[in-house]
Formats: sequence, structure tokens, C-alpha cells
Amino acid sequence: MLRNFTPSDRKDFIGMCKDYYSSEAVLHPVSEKSFERTFDFCLKENPYARGFIFENEGQTAGYSLVSFAYSNEAGGMTAWIEELYLKKEFRKKGLGKVLLSETEEKIKEKTKRIRLEVTENNLSAINLYRKNGYTDLNYLQFVKETLN
Repeated sequence: MLRNFTPSDRKDFIGMCKDYYSSEAVLHPVSEKSFERTFDFCLKENPYARGFIFENEGQTAGYSLVSFAYSNEAGGMTAWIEELYLKKEFRKKGLGKVLLSETEEKIKEKTKRIRLEVTENNLSAINLYRKNGYTDLNYLQFVKETLN
């Protein structure tokens, strides 16, 4: 079951983020302060980001984060699945597919396209995405940090 963040999810979310950002699924570390800011932002009513907790048999099993932007290329709103995370003990049980599907279900009415990114060495995630209808885009991504 996928549900919106609640204030009581803070500790679990931050713990899962620490695990995610220390894994091979990401290319660089992120400060805990960013996790806190993201959590607080997703708790507020806003059109830009949503945070979801994924539960399996009453236990917190993972989370997903989604952000929204208008895309000229898509001709409408695009949702970016920023993060899709399952705790280790819930992996290899078909739950990644469930988490992805439920995340898509929560956001598809608002969007023309769903995008996500993955590191080249995260083969299990790549396989999951391809099996669920995602295709590769051969774009290079660039970032520039601002002072904010």
C-alpha cells in the first residue's frame, strides 16, 4: 500500500534516505539536511513534489518521491520519479514492481509523461523499469548548484 507522508514517517524516511544515498544506486552523497527539507516540503500542500511511504503487511517497506514540471517536449506536465527505494529485506519479492505501479497510479492523472533516472550500474532497477514500459533516453544530464 502506498500512502502520502505523515509527520510520524520522518525518522523512517530519513533512515531510508541515508541507506539509499550510501548505496551504488546514486553517484554522490547528500546531506541529511536535504532529506529533512524534502520531507517537510512534501508534507505541505504543493504542486511540485509528493512523498509516499510504501507499506507491506503493516511494515514500512520503502518510499517514493515524485516532482512535477511542465515539459514542452511532452506537451504537458511531466512527473519525475526522483527516488524509488525498497529496504533490503523487501527486495527480490516482486515489491519493486508494486511500488513502481502504485507510484504511477498516484500521479498519472496529472501528467502526460513519467520520467526517471538510474545509474548505469543499477541493473536490477534498469530491468524493472524496462519490464514496466520505460524506454531509454539518450540524454546527458547536467546540474549546476545554486546558492539557495
